[in-house]
Amino acid sequence: MKTNSFLRPCNNLSKKGYAFEINTGAMAKGYRTDPYPDGRLLELILQAGGIPILAHPILYGMGDASLEQLIAELKAEGLRGIEAIYSTYSPADERQIRSLAEKFDLLLSGGSDFHGSNKPGLDLGTGYGKLFVPEDLLYKIKSERTSAAAANYN
Repeated sequence: MKTNSFLRPCNNLSKKGYAFEINTGAMAKGYRTDPYPDGRLLELILQAGGIPILAHPILYGMGDASLEQLIAELKAEGLRGIEAIYSTYSPADERQIRSLAEKFDLLLSGGSDFHGSNKPGLDLGTGYGKLFVPEDLLYKIKSERTSAAAANYN
């Protein structure tokens, strides 16, 4: 497995190997620039029984070609889903991510990005008031996880 040039650890959680951000420069201030040791992040998530999902890719500020390259790289390394429904996405953003999900056979996810009081007006589950994430997306993710777990025991 190669080292993914787009990933880098983020904040203190990286010391424990838990949190990573996309290395696009969008959130670069104060972050380390070295890639995850030996490029095994997605493999480790899968081994732990997780389903790796790329969060809010529109916010990375990448051009379409770079975003598609990132998704192709991550898919090859084990990416299983992508966040298509997000608090600040426009309808065009959502269509773009849904199209990429279909192209790369990725599960869809969504979220409000609620992190507490640091984002005023952003509420858990509803974002800025109009966010709706269909429950069937969760069922599909759970089904993928169950299928992956069964495959690991066979």
